[in-house]
Amino acid sequence: MDKISGLLAEAKPLYKQRKKERQIMAGTFCSLVIGVWVGVQAMLPAPTLSEGQFYDYMAMLYDGDSYFAYEVESDDMLPLDGYGFYEVS
Repeated sequence: MDKISGLLAEAKPLYKQRKKERQIMAGTFCSLVIGVWVGVQAMLPAPTLSEGQFYDYMAMLYDGDSYFAYEVESDDMLPLDGYGFYEVS
């Protein structure tokens, strides 16, 4: 039993050193991947809309009956008072 304890005590510093090296390598690799990703994203052009595309988009959103068609049933509504608060009976 003493021999096993001696082997474990001898191997413990080596195990801790290798574990620390693996953690450093993993952190370095993750930092490198994140740095490359940020660099690539910084070099890519930002997607933009031309003025015509913007007006077409806004017209599609707001110039139609579907924008204001909420289709809420009167049974689904809660009674409100004149201030917009819920009426309590």
